[in-house]
Amino acid sequence: MAKRYYWLKLQEDFFASPRIKKLRRIAGGDTFTIIYLKLQLLSVKSGGLLVHEGIESKFSDELALRLDEDADNVAVTLNFLLANGLMEQSDEDKYILPQAVQSIGSEGESAARMRALRARPSQCDAIVIGGDKKVTTDIDRDKEIDIEKDTTLHTAAVTTRAPAREESAAAAAAVIAMYHAKLGRAPSEDCAQELVHFLSTMDAACIERAINIAIDAGAPRWNYIRSILQDKQKKGVRCLADWDRLIANATHQQPPPPQTGRRPPAGSAGMVPLGELEQQALDRMLSHKS
Repeated sequence: MAKRYYWLKLQEDFFASPRIKKLRRIAGGDTFTIIYLKLQLLSVKSGGLLVHEGIESKFSDELALRLDEDADNVAVTLNFLLANGLMEQSDEDKYILPQAVQSIGSEGESAARMRALRARPSQCDAIVIGGDKKVTTDIDRDKEIDIEKDTTLHTAAVTTRAPAREESAAAAAAVIAMYHAKLGRAPSEDCAQELVHFLSTMDAACIERAINIAIDAGAPRWNYIRSILQDKQKKGVRCLADWDRLIANATHQQPPPPQTGRRPPAGSAGMVPLGELEQQALDRMLSHKS
């Protein structure tokens, strides 16, 4: 998988926030503030989500181990964050940091290379104007245009960006929790990222159906679940109605197999195409529900 870079933006009014001021005024408050920032950094790759993996019986002890901080200080910080809306519990062992959700950014390795390339000045961009040797560049003009565009887009989106990010983070946390509940194990970091990626193009109900199909087929593995989701994604499935319509059309258009009387080739026993396996598992699942 291609390398990805993450960052956490610290808001300019972070230390002016009343809740952060309140945290710092507690005895040892500066230590608690540093722990809060380290918690945000710990959640960067998971989109602001912290998961109690059971390494330690207490969540605070497990985080203290990860952060190299005193367990009592971490426990005090967690209690403050939960009491003041800086941390929300989305599930029994999952917690969301709303401020981190709004401040996390990422880009792929290729995007980072392009950004670095664009930032590098080129000799051929310089143009000498007039006798006073005044120099302007195409890069400068492009930057001014980009700044104007960014300012316009920011003004239009500032009222909707934060709620949209919070809703997206909550939906991602719910899908990850559903995966954990059905398969009895938390998804790996790469698996969690791919789940969130699928969630950007299809409903959570489609992801749940793919997991159910894999379980019913006796193959509760992420590779199999991902192959089902990729197949449906390529066919334009965005919701369960699209999925059901696709199955109905395939059933209607599929001709009956020819009665040739020939035996299948040697070594082909048990080799059923993925679509047929999926259909059989889905039929069994629906029959159990009825």
